[in-house]
Amino acid sequence: VQELIGTEADGIIGPVTLGVINRVPQELLFNAVKSVRESFYFNLAYKDASQNVFLRGWLNRLKQFSFQS
Repeated sequence: VQELIGTEADGIIGPVTLGVINRVPQELLFNAVKSVRESFYFNLAYKDASQNVFLRGWLNRLKQFSFQS
């Protein structure tokens, strides 16, 4: 998330990170996180063909997440 919002990616969710998260349009952030997650799954399967068997399930679960305002 820190990389997506342009803050220092230090793994610490402090006041600066929270401040930016709270100012970003939430649906935009949600969709960006979801997109990064999808890419992560595809990269896992690409790098290790044995993971292809799980790809459809991962993507199906990801599709179940939807933005709720």
